[in-house]
Amino acid sequence: MIRLPPFVLTDTHMVKNDRKIAFEIQIQRIILFGIVWGLLELFLNPLLKDCSRALAGISMPFFSVVFILSVKHRIPAGGTVFLAAVIAAMIKYFFAGMVLSGGFMAILIEAALIEALFLLSGLCLWGYISAGILVQLYSAFHPYISKGLLCQSSHFVLFKKFVLDSFHLNLQRAALIAVLLSLHIIAGFLSGCISWRLAAYFRKVQH
Repeated sequence: MIRLPPFVLTDTHMVKNDRKIAFEIQIQRIILFGIVWGLLELFLNPLLKDCSRALAGISMPFFSVVFILSVKHRIPAGGTVFLAAVIAAMIKYFFAGMVLSGGFMAILIEAALIEALFLLSGLCLWGYISAGILVQLYSAFHPYISKGLLCQSSHFVLFKKFVLDSFHLNLQRAALIAVLLSLHIIAGFLSGCISWRLAAYFRKVQH
């Protein structure tokens, strides 16, 4: 029987110990990430609705994406965003009326979309931008997916009233949908770019 030198056994033990520590740190970060995400959903969402209910469907996904993607480099392993989303969704569920539809499902679906996109593209600039746009488009079509409504949804009706009151424009339904989707796409593009720059800054500060 060949016996390995003591230093080999020591190195192997150190590698296993480092992996255990790294795993424990990742779990702590996922839990913290999920809690902060859930608190944002609880407190920032109502605040944005108070500022402008017509634009809350654009502004809330914008800030959510900036937060999620900015800290993604701290938990880069696949599936970590979805695990954090489970925690955030449970916080939303227990402290916002225990309703499975709406915000609860939106958090989980957004996380699943981000995970799927990063699985295909990796953590690159275009991946960040695509994730921002994809989440915004999901937010735009969420009323249709969850309730079968689009033009009769509160998001669309409030936006139509906002355009009419602010710009005195009585746009046709198709034109209004085009404007609304364009704003979602622009917000998604900007959130992806901003979160990419923030992630790069955090990495630079960390090192």
